[in-house]
Amino acid sequence: AYTGKSYRVIYAVLVANLITIPLTWQVLGNFVTETALLWLFCLIFEAAFVWIFDRRHLSLRNAAALSVAINVTSYSIGTMVSFLLAPYLF
Repeated sequence: AYTGKSYRVIYAVLVANLITIPLTWQVLGNFVTETALLWLFCLIFEAAFVWIFDRRHLSLRNAAALSVAINVTSYSIGTMVSFLLAPYLF
């Protein structure tokens, strides 16, 4: 579904992640203790940012699906890496 799209989508995802990672975990994390709400904020912000950045090539629905896919993939990889590294750290 995302083949043939411009590279603007990739750049928008990168910039959105560079904004949401420190904002969510270092600023909002001090006020909101529920991780699910922080994750939801990331999903909504990143989907809106990517859609606004490249409206001509990507619908809001596809931007939201892309945001979910990216965040689920990131969470899954992070979980696997943490389980692989945990025996060496603790």
